[in-house]
Amino acid sequence: PARLFERKAFASRLAGSLKQGHMAEPALPEIPGGGKARGACADDADSCSTTLIAGGQESIIGHFPLNTNTRIAIIGAGAAGLSLAWRLRDQGFRTVVVFEKEAQAGGKCRTLLVDGLSYEMGAIFHLRGAQPVEQMVKRLGIRTMQGTVQPRERRGVPLFDTESPRLLPNPKIPGMLRAAFRYARLRKQYPGLFDPGHHNMAAHLAMPFDEWLAKHNVAELEPLFACWTSGFGYGPNSRIPAAYGLKFCHPAMLWRIFFLKGGRCFTEGYQNLWTRVAAELDVRLNHRVSSITRGERVIIRTGAAEHEFDKVVLACDLRAIAPALDTDPEEAELISKIRSHRYHVMVAEVTGLPVRIAFVPGHFREHRKSGLLCWYHRWKEKNLHTLYAISDEETPASEVHEAILETTRRLGGTIGRVEATESWSYFPRVSADDLAAGFYQRLEARQGMRHTFYAGEIMNFSSVDLTAEYAVALAERHFAG
Repeated sequence: PARLFERKAFASRLAGSLKQGHMAEPALPEIPGGGKARGACADDADSCSTTLIAGGQESIIGHFPLNTNTRIAIIGAGAAGLSLAWRLRDQGFRTVVVFEKEAQAGGKCRTLLVDGLSYEMGAIFHLRGAQPVEQMVKRLGIRTMQGTVQPRERRGVPLFDTESPRLLPNPKIPGMLRAAFRYARLRKQYPGLFDPGHHNMAAHLAMPFDEWLAKHNVAELEPLFACWTSGFGYGPNSRIPAAYGLKFCHPAMLWRIFFLKGGRCFTEGYQNLWTRVAAELDVRLNHRVSSITRGERVIIRTGAAEHEFDKVVLACDLRAIAPALDTDPEEAELISKIRSHRYHVMVAEVTGLPVRIAFVPGHFREHRKSGLLCWYHRWKEKNLHTLYAISDEETPASEVHEAILETTRRLGGTIGRVEATESWSYFPRVSADDLAAGFYQRLEARQGMRHTFYAGEIMNFSSVDLTAEYAVALAERHFAG
């Protein structure tokens, strides 16, 4: 009984520490060269501005009208664009138009329906309590389910060898819990780090994530975090800067997973959520933007049509939209620094795999072309499995598919009919050197310049919850009275 009481007390302290993991007040963002950025609103609440403070001098770099008649265009109907439009509508803006080049909303939230069952081709789950997705789910009455596979399996997620169907030992839970407690306490060293965006990032967080964990005596968490980072396709922790790893594996995420039973999936699929959200907004599908001209007003051309707005928000892949932009030199330079890799998803009939959900850590450190990283068998009544791998931008998808098939065979599985495949340009980011040199401080300082704002995965992290979180923060920071 005494030991049980101690464990419960420890769990309670850990839960409290993790829950508060991202609640510190944001610090005034530093700008390379010793500058800082400051936002302010006019007394009449009709406008606000961002001020750059450097060398004792102040200069206004952005001026943002708060009049709800302001016409706002959003490029991209993924999690960022739709979350932003949702919040702007709630704030009372009358003209908010979302342009989407695809025939459906949702971005990387893509769902395949087979015989009435949903299979995710992109994002899989939502963390309970994460806003604004949680608000959307409740307001729209979206059905969710606990766990990735149905019916749920009570065992933990197994780890497998790459060469045979041999189980690998799981990390020791007591050591991980002690490390999680130390990890939660580290938040005090990084005020503002867990707020939306990277403008509060310290330069030394450009070091690799695994090195940062070891340096701070929490290396026991690396195998767990590797399942989330490497297993979910973000690449090896040895190649992910700590700033990105910490953003994804923030203490509040640990709290939700350990004490709120982790993530929830969507019964009808993740794409259904965004389809429902888009139905309540002015979303124009099949509208590929051919040019954006920014002068006194913003002129957007889609096909033969021309649209005039007061502001534009780029909630899309900045590299993809760059050819349509009238970029200035700094904007073009910043966009050119963004890089990504490919994330491959295969839904196929599979028999013979030993469990319904598992990771293959032996492939976590591969980045040019991985074998199978993880798989899951979502619905027990059907043999369709979802399998995942990554590659660089140059490797043909056919080579990656063959690597997935080969790993599956070594693990005792047999792949039959392939139902669908998808290859995403994934995890937009910048190099460690560009992080340390102030990429995000420079990009954040441009918010509002030339009537333009930036949202999307690059601004926070490539997860739905974090992308949506940043989009809402952008609305509150720059558009709220």
